[in-house]
Amino acid sequence: MGGGGPLVQRRLLSVLWLVWALWCCLLSIHSFDAAVSQAMRTLPGWFHDLFAAVTVAGLGKWYIWPAGLAALGLGGFSRTVADPERALWYRRLAWAFGFVALAVLLSGLASDLIKVAVGRARPKLLEQAAYYGFSPIGFRSDYQSFPSGHATTGAALGLAVAFLVPRLRALGLAFALTIAASRIVINAHFLGDVMGGAAIGCFTAWWLRDWYAAHGVLFVHEADGSVRRIGLSPPPPPSPPPDGDPGR
Repeated sequence: MGGGGPLVQRRLLSVLWLVWALWCCLLSIHSFDAAVSQAMRTLPGWFHDLFAAVTVAGLGKWYIWPAGLAALGLGGFSRTVADPERALWYRRLAWAFGFVALAVLLSGLASDLIKVAVGRARPKLLEQAAYYGFSPIGFRSDYQSFPSGHATTGAALGLAVAFLVPRLRALGLAFALTIAASRIVINAHFLGDVMGGAAIGCFTAWWLRDWYAAHGVLFVHEADGSVRRIGLSPPPPPSPPPDGDPGR
């Protein structure tokens, strides 16, 4: 129970952060989205082309399938390893790849469900038909602007990698911001859509890390409520048999 207080505070903080992010999205929808979208249309064509090439990196399939298959393969291979320490290392690597796959997959599913429920018109409808609004339960792609799925993937992947390898934190942030910016520049989404997607991606990775830690998998909760990743360094190689071993 000693760590329950800080842990509850951390979870409450994550919920408050999500509420704050939602408020920022609503503010952007009300005050900034249309103006930012119109400004993006004035950018030079080569700039749009550059970000159109970059934005494909925000598709979740590029990460879910490789990370998921790596998790399954490493988990299965760990069962064939005789050395207990090395087998545990392979299992931890499997959990790490699984963490990445789940962060992207779960956040993507949440984003897709919200897209349909909200039914926000995409920026191209503002440009082509001067329509800026919502059509809830929108099954057409033109009405699935909020939140941005690419921004969701970028944030979930970037934060998951930062949790697993803290020294790559800056790279993960740069990736998330680049993918988010690309969706605005090519006018696939409004600013508020990207903010909403990033919030979902971050919250999912944060929640999943807490779930892992609660089950003692890859992460652990400290007494102060913080979360520490279990080491992923490989164990030392087994010692060679001594000279003169009769088995040689």
